[in-house]
Amino acid sequence: MTYRDLSEIFDAKECALAGIEQSTRDLSLVQLGFKSAGGGWSIENILEHLAIVEGSLVRLIVTLTDKAAGATGPNPPIHSFEVSLEPHLERSQKEKYVTRDKFEPTGNVKAADSLKILRDVQTELLNLRPRLQLVDPTLVRFPHWLFGPLDLAQWLAFVGVHEERHLGQTNAILSLAEFKLLEINKDN
Repeated sequence: MTYRDLSEIFDAKECALAGIEQSTRDLSLVQLGFKSAGGGWSIENILEHLAIVEGSLVRLIVTLTDKAAGATGPNPPIHSFEVSLEPHLERSQKEKYVTRDKFEPTGNVKAADSLKILRDVQTELLNLRPRLQLVDPTLVRFPHWLFGPLDLAQWLAFVGVHEERHLGQTNAILSLAEFKLLEINKDN
């Protein structure tokens, strides 16, 4: 997806979080903690991972916004930009990534707590939006550990794209036959 302004980035992020909340809303503790026989994270682990990553991302975005404000100057030009993470998304569909240790879920955080953190991050980003509108988000960069240097606009887009990726993983778990057996047992 190519984003042409902050509104598109923020809309995509809000949509991704709404999808996560919708997908996990009525799940039991057993369902949240379910891990496939094939391995991998539970839905609760995915939510914790997102909370850890996004807590770090919002701090990075604040720092980059401060730097962009200094680089933009007192009278920011009216600018447009195009942000695309397509090359990175294509790469991520072909490669399996293992997150860095500091972003690994511990398994000790409840889904409700992780969702609260995700909502808090959403609020922080929305509160930052007026400042973001005063800077050129293409002026400052910070390296992603896999994708290399990303500018502020790309980092903003990355938050929603990352949520979408893990929403896809969550939906894949929800569609597993093993998981569906949990649903049947929950109703009996």
